[in-house]
Amino acid sequence: NFQPFYLYMLDGNKQGQKFYQKMGGKRFPLCDKDTEVLKLKMHDVCWIFDTSFPQISRFLTVKQMTKKNIPEILKLCQTNPDYYQHMPPKVSAKTIQKDMRELPPHTQRTDKFYLGFYDKKKLVAILDLIYNYPDKKSCFIGLFMVNKKHQGKGLGTKIIQELLSFLFKSREYVQLGVIASHILSHHFWMKNGFRFTGKEYKHPDHTVKIMQINKD
Repeated sequence: NFQPFYLYMLDGNKQGQKFYQKMGGKRFPLCDKDTEVLKLKMHDVCWIFDTSFPQISRFLTVKQMTKKNIPEILKLCQTNPDYYQHMPPKVSAKTIQKDMRELPPHTQRTDKFYLGFYDKKKLVAILDLIYNYPDKKSCFIGLFMVNKKHQGKGLGTKIIQELLSFLFKSREYVQLGVIASHILSHHFWMKNGFRFTGKEYKHPDHTVKIMQINKD
């Protein structure tokens, strides 16, 4: 029901192809005409991936979000005004675009997945996922937010538990940061198996505490 997100991949990039296949991407050979056009611009591009990530969830459609999705992301974020009282500034199209681009140290764009979770055609949750951070054995959840209308029904827990099952096929642990003053988020992540590591980072207007869950 959704237009897939397509990624063009260099033929020689075997590691990248293997990674996107693990994430559920399908590989399709391009037609000769398209291949010839792309060779002029990108050197030997001959594969295209549909990265709609079907393996992450059995009950929701998951896809990589892009700039064109910012209006619906903004609408979802605006259902959670209390979050931005703890984590300023107030959400806007500009702050979302910044979040979609932002990377932690020693990572690259191919490590970042800003994912949308859809129930039919309705965006119900977003998740900012960084692979290979803080190291190659881990992932980091930068943001997870569920539409306020869908909270309190077990949807967030269902998404995270499926995500962890998927990630632990190749990762040893997952980390995230919670805002020290946002106690509700602490309860949610502890319910899902995360524990505080003791590390925290102080910013001028908030403090972030690091939580972690290890592969069993």
